[in-house]
This record gives sequence, structure tokens and C-alpha cells, in this order.
Amino acid sequence: MTNLNLIPPAYKDRLRLQRLYSLVKKFLGIVILYTIFLAITMLVARFVLENNFQRIVSETTLVTTENRKIEQQITKMNKQIAAAKSIQKNSVPWAEFTIALSRLVPNGVVVNSLKFDSAAGNRSAINGQANTRETLLAFESRLKEAPFVEKVDLPFKNKQEKMNIYFTITLTIKPEAAPPLN
Repeated sequence: MTNLNLIPPAYKDRLRLQRLYSLVKKFLGIVILYTIFLAITMLVARFVLENNFQRIVSETTLVTTENRKIEQQITKMNKQIAAAKSIQKNSVPWAEFTIALSRLVPNGVVVNSLKFDSAAGNRSAINGQANTRETLLAFESRLKEAPFVEKVDLPFKNKQEKMNIYFTITLTIKPEAAPPLN
């Protein structure tokens, strides 16, 4: 069988263009529908993500606020602990020094006053009265031999007197060599 094509060539071209146009039209329709579907999907996904983001932000804000309060309390407590450590580190155990100094005082020497001054480089002053020069010199030598005393200064004027000597001894104490309480 032979095919007879009685359609003129101008109509053939027109039909071919119509088929091509119809095919392109269907393809573009499918692409547009697919694009619309993707756009709707993206909008829904964006809406869901924004809601989740807002929920997470509100939850973390509450947690962060609570944590901030706790962190501030911890910081305040750490500062107080550091201040207490500083005070303990810089404090000098004057009671121990007083007891140790009282053990160094020989018979015949009366101590009238003790002055401790940690602000002046741990300088101290002892005012008192000695019956004789020998007891005063013995007291001075005991102070010089004490491990917690760094420097002893007894004025020469006090060493000249023989009896009933009123004296003032200045000394420097080593806080790191604090005598233990027994």
C-alpha cells in the first residue's frame, strides 16, 4: 500500500508547527505546574522553619536568662572567695607572734607594750623596762636568734644605762616564719 498525501505542503508545515506548539505548550504547562508545586512546598517549609526557629529562640532565651543569673551568682561567689584568699594570704598571725615573743622575755624584763604594724613592712615595737643591762642584752640576743625575727634595733642610748632601763626595741618580723602554736 502506498501512502497518498493529498495535503498541500503549506498545510503540512502548519500542522507540524501546531504539533510542535502543542508539545511546547504542554511541556511549559508541566514546568509551570512543577514550579508552582515547588514554590508552595518552599513556602510551607519556610513557615515551618520560622515557627521552629521562634520556638527555639524563646526556649533558649529562657534557659540563657536562668543561666545568666546562675553565672552572675557564681562570679560573685568566686570574687568573694578570691577576696577571702587574699585576706588570708596577706594576714599575719599576730597572736602566734605575741605568744612566741612572750616566751623570749627573760626574768627581769617587763614588756609594757607591743605594737605590730603589717602596713609598715611588718615592723614592730616593744616598749618595756629591764632591771639590768645584762637582762636587756640577753633579751636582745634572744630576739636576734628567733627564727621569725629578721632585724632587731636597740638604741645605743638604752645600752649605756646600767639599772632600771626603759627601752624601745624596733624589730622586723618575717610573716612566712610564723611560729606554730603549741
